[in-house]
Amino acid sequence: MRVTDKDFLDEEFVPGTSSWEISAAGSLCAALGGMLLGVEIQLDIQQGEIRSFALGGMVGPLLAALSCLIESLGRLGFLYLGGIGFCIGAAVQRFFPSQDMLPDGACISGAAAGVLCASIPIYLGEVSHPDHRGAMVAAFQLAIAFGLILTSCVNVWFDPSETSSDVIMLVLAGLLTAGVSFLPNSYRWLVSRRQFKEALSLARRTCSSRQDVRLEIAMCQREFRRQTATGKANWVELLSGVNLKALAIGVVLQLLQQLCGFVYFLLHGSQLINEVFQSSGGFSFTPWFVTANLLGTIPAMLLVDRVGRKKMLLFSALTMMTCCFILAAAGSCATVNLASAVDASECGEGTKAVIAGAILLHTFAFAFGWGPITWIYCAEIFPLKYRSKASGLVTCAHWVGFYSVVRASELLLPSLGFHKFWIFAVFNALGAFASVVMPETKQETLEEIQLIFDPWLRGEETTRQVVICGQADSDHEWQEPSKF
Repeated sequence: MRVTDKDFLDEEFVPGTSSWEISAAGSLCAALGGMLLGVEIQLDIQQGEIRSFALGGMVGPLLAALSCLIESLGRLGFLYLGGIGFCIGAAVQRFFPSQDMLPDGACISGAAAGVLCASIPIYLGEVSHPDHRGAMVAAFQLAIAFGLILTSCVNVWFDPSETSSDVIMLVLAGLLTAGVSFLPNSYRWLVSRRQFKEALSLARRTCSSRQDVRLEIAMCQREFRRQTATGKANWVELLSGVNLKALAIGVVLQLLQQLCGFVYFLLHGSQLINEVFQSSGGFSFTPWFVTANLLGTIPAMLLVDRVGRKKMLLFSALTMMTCCFILAAAGSCATVNLASAVDASECGEGTKAVIAGAILLHTFAFAFGWGPITWIYCAEIFPLKYRSKASGLVTCAHWVGFYSVVRASELLLPSLGFHKFWIFAVFNALGAFASVVMPETKQETLEEIQLIFDPWLRGEETTRQVVICGQADSDHEWQEPSKF
């Protein structure tokens, strides 16, 4: 059977037939995966196993970079793998709650979280329309925020010792694993596997009525041919030239996201506020923190495809940098005790309010920009040929940054008192610089983004020529007889 359909190619415009079910399926994938991650992070913070979780997070994404697994599992296969990993990790933490087994369960869940972080954003990016791709990928960050809130509510309503969060994780992981069966595959991934007939059929079901399916497949296939002109995917090519530069950009974005101060507030925000307000038992800052995180992510989803990635990243970085300056200055105005945090008896009521407000504003700014948009960029900037491998490597960098903050907050940062926020301010200044120099990618197809990044990274212009693929002589290859 031929790959293409002559009647189909002769039509002037072939719209997609996508319906709300496709968007709902993608949103459900993001929701379940993100909520799993949020619940597990809060649970491991409470159990003191966040280091084991972060170590697992560094290992898991490397699985998504292995060629043998990429070939055999594909996009949906990695979602299965992540869901099953969370099921195993949650079961270990639920049914074997001893101090010897908890680190193992946290590490397994961390590896599953790494797999999902490497897979969900690129899957959502590939199946989404360019006009709302940013919102779809940002939904993953929104789901993480919901997971953090869910765990906080459970801890208020139930006794944390009853491990209610473990039950929630088991339910969410089971739903994700079962729900993957109903998700459509990515037609771009099928093109990369040279399954053109299946890609064509799937594109007609997943593209919207405003998209010309012929153009979508033609652009995707043309870009893949351009990339594979140098041969099959290999590590030497990935770690050289333009691919290495794109990889370095993704790594830097992920590290700056983790080193901006949000992770420190996630781990120690409540402790810091309790020390400042002298309220070790009666006041919990966590509900305020997770609510600010949620409230910042919602407008990010609504605006990212209208305002653009660059402006939101810049606003986010500058706001977080200002908050860090305020925190460092407020701690210096009070009597700073380098052995701990601050002498609360010397901290006036106005200073306390400023410290609390700066932390909440920093959290909101992170959720509005660097939280979700880092994942968006990392789902967009890599070529199809190396998208899975590169996503696995930059996600590993994400967890390396997370683990670095965890260890630094235990070993180094406590001795610095409020002076630590000068360090976070420097990283946010670097983030502001990165926001200025990054190209804008809103409302561009993934194939067009490659033609944007090539001139930026290589210094050469690449024409945005679109071709319609004609009848092939082979069941596995397409020709390019006509150009627009």
